[in-house]
Amino acid sequence: MQAHYVIPIGSIEWWSGLLFALLYVFLIWKWATTDRVHSRWLWERIWALVIFTTWLGVQIFMIYKGWWRLNNDLPLQLCGISNLLSIAVLFFRVQGFFVPLFFWGTVGGVHALLTPQVTAGNHPLLIAEYYVYHTSIILVPLYMIWVHGWRLRRSDWLKALLYNNLLLLPIFLINLWLGANYMYLIEPPHVDNPFIVGEWPFYILGFEVAALLHYFFLSLLFRGHWKHAPAIEVVKP
Repeated sequence: MQAHYVIPIGSIEWWSGLLFALLYVFLIWKWATTDRVHSRWLWERIWALVIFTTWLGVQIFMIYKGWWRLNNDLPLQLCGISNLLSIAVLFFRVQGFFVPLFFWGTVGGVHALLTPQVTAGNHPLLIAEYYVYHTSIILVPLYMIWVHGWRLRRSDWLKALLYNNLLLLPIFLINLWLGANYMYLIEPPHVDNPFIVGEWPFYILGFEVAALLHYFFLSLLFRGHWKHAPAIEVVKP
């Protein structure tokens, strides 16, 4: 059984992970700004397949090694759900997934990169996959905004917060059934984060306050990308 692996903030491994994430961002952004529009649809599908096969390959690797656990390795953390949403947004351009992906992915991904905790263990392949998918869930919604012109509504941050809370009960029940800790609803993550205060269930209120503040200020930060038209226009290949 693989234990959760916390990468110490400021360590060489921590800085290496951030450099890896920045390199990934640079390569995607270089392609995004130089690729011709008519081939963008194909390359977005290739990008989606790279993210998916990276995730699937790690799942198969963990099963082969005997490390995969039902109560730990299902994609039921917000970042894991965001990873699947990012694949759907890239491959199928599913607009309905854009709002939760933008808020969950940007906020969750940034915190995951700054305070990394690899839930599957410390194998180099697992760590690399951790940085690929947490960087992807930040990058994909920003790509859709800046490259395709997708827009947010003024109240979308509240919608994302509502989606968060709608997930709480079913994920909590799954945790009780499996003896799991998805979305950290049973015990807090073992990372140094100022929003994790107190024991169960009080730290969950801290999560709620943190989500509200992060989503609200993120919405304000992107107010220049608020939607004024009635619908997003999908860019056809």
